[in-house]
Amino acid sequence: MKKSKTLKEVIQASQVPREIITNEPRITLIGEDEVVVENHKGLILYEEGLVKINTVRHPLYIKGSGLLIKKMDEEVMVISGRIRSIEYISLNEEKEK
Repeated sequence: MKKSKTLKEVIQASQVPREIITNEPRITLIGEDEVVVENHKGLILYEEGLVKINTVRHPLYIKGSGLLIKKMDEEVMVISGRIRSIEYISLNEEKEK
């Protein structure tokens, strides 16, 4: 009898980056003044101190000061400014705020 492979096993065997198969975001912090978010699902909120981005899992919150969206297309978003925090907040946590 054949064993069915889990998605994790398929990813490991294929040596393809996980975010390509699962469409999860890839988040790259460059120093403390730039964030690159790949595989995003759109912009939810943009303010000087907060950028809220839709992803396949939870909204991604980027907090800081002087935040500026330098680039945004269907796949990549680049945010610059003084980055203070990057966090996922589930819908349940968001309702509690």
